[in-house]
Amino acid sequence: MYGSIAGTIEDSTGAALPGVNVTITSIERKTTDTVVTNGSGNYAKDRLLPGTYSVKAELSGFRPPFSPRPRSTSTRRPRST
Repeated sequence: MYGSIAGTIEDSTGAALPGVNVTITSIERKTTDTVVTNGSGNYAKDRLLPGTYSVKAELSGFRPPFSPRPRSTSTRRPRST
């Protein structure tokens, strides 16, 4: 079973922030993945193992780091027999 974390990064006025480095860290496994927001400020990381994750966002010109509020989902796929 895999899950995903996705979200949108915006500034205080609600404008989308493209090019933000979003680092997703597995608390249990101490592994990290980094994704970059697209032109609409959206990011997504798929195929995450179940667990607890921290999310950190960094962009030049903003106080580092800031923590977005990620939306996490988990997808169950039936097993083939």
